[in-house]
Amino acid sequence: MRIIKNYLFYIIYAMSIMSLGALISISVLNPKDNLISWQMLLGVLGSTVLMIILSAIWERIWKITIKFKWLFPILTSLFAITLFIISIIGRNEPASSDDYGRVWNAAWSLAHGEEIQDAYYLMNYSNNIKPMLLLYLVFRFSACLSIDDPFYIILLINVIGVVASICGLHYILNNDNNRSKYGVPVIVCYICCLPIWAMTQTFYTDAMSLCFSVVIIALAKKMFTCQNKILTVLLCIIMGILLALGMDIKVTILIPLIAASIVYIIIKDCSMNKKTIGCFCCILLSFGIAQFSFDTWANSFEITQESKVTEDPIITWIGLGLKEDGSFHANLDYINTVHDFSTKAEKEEYCKDYIRENFRYFYDLEHIVAKIRCTYASGHLGSAEFSYIAKYKDNILWQLFSPWGRFYWRSSQIGFCYLHSLFSVCFIGNIITVYRYIKDKKHSKTLMLFDL
Repeated sequence: MRIIKNYLFYIIYAMSIMSLGALISISVLNPKDNLISWQMLLGVLGSTVLMIILSAIWERIWKITIKFKWLFPILTSLFAITLFIISIIGRNEPASSDDYGRVWNAAWSLAHGEEIQDAYYLMNYSNNIKPMLLLYLVFRFSACLSIDDPFYIILLINVIGVVASICGLHYILNNDNNRSKYGVPVIVCYICCLPIWAMTQTFYTDAMSLCFSVVIIALAKKMFTCQNKILTVLLCIIMGILLALGMDIKVTILIPLIAASIVYIIIKDCSMNKKTIGCFCCILLSFGIAQFSFDTWANSFEITQESKVTEDPIITWIGLGLKEDGSFHANLDYINTVHDFSTKAEKEEYCKDYIRENFRYFYDLEHIVAKIRCTYASGHLGSAEFSYIAKYKDNILWQLFSPWGRFYWRSSQIGFCYLHSLFSVCFIGNIITVYRYIKDKKHSKTLMLFDL
């Protein structure tokens, strides 16, 4: 078993070091959006050194904050209020991103008893039907409260999700020996990622799935240490429901959960005692009931039934990522061809042929570099897609984050340097972790979870 653990450790960290090294070097040497390489190089080096210095200072002074037990709750509350206000100031129209606009309009039509707008979109991208139905429920709930603009309810729900993930992350990181050590750094990290939370206002599925997964991992940690049987069962039920709901929103919720399973079950070698088996069965039962209930409700809508015949198969996304930079806009011909077919079976057959014919691009160096640049080399932190159509234009947020804003290039520079300083610190930390493991065969399980 120890040999297997050793191999897993080295495989995980070899992949992490190589991927981080590749995305940092490729992005810094050849950034996008008119960013200048030598400026980004100096900026990343400077911000990385600054981040390491601040971490070292915090390492020395964090024990001083132990007596300030109110510090983390107050900082968390201030962050939630700030996020709520910033999202209102930087509010976008429903059509501010293509997917979100279509899902919003469809849910709005359904909630008002009208024919669903752009049903063709949902017939192809059926993975967005359940998020649309959840949005429909929010609209109906808002109508019951006589709230004409459900935006504020949606924003409140998503801010609560972000705050829950902050608290969950704080709980995962802390133990009895360092209960106050990571509270402030967690808040600071979330504050520095405020541009990423531009999508908080949009019921955006990727951001929501991240929050769900962090909360589930935190509940799992509580479950393993809980001695109260009733509370343990309740935690299992909640985890099963959250897992079902999270998967219906975005299946990417499984990525952090798989990482947690690898670390806590295989690496940590958790014993499969009666409590562990019972909890696992309870979670599965709760998940099954919740998933069946939601599926039954979703299948009661005509569009859900119809989409099963016409939806894009999962392998459509594999084919999409094979050529150019792997983005949707760079592969419109492929997507349009897929949508020329009327059934899922026909689409699947075409996608299989396309993948077979173009599989060589999967390991083509130029293609890999293009995909890395597309994802990591721009500096807008993913917020640009949500800044195209602002409700309140020409305010400071629009000027900072809209591609037409006066300060967009400068904010992209800062965003690029900040993001890659995070990657650089992780890269250096990975190397140190491997060195320590070679030296004394010890490593932090929690750190490994986040690295993975």
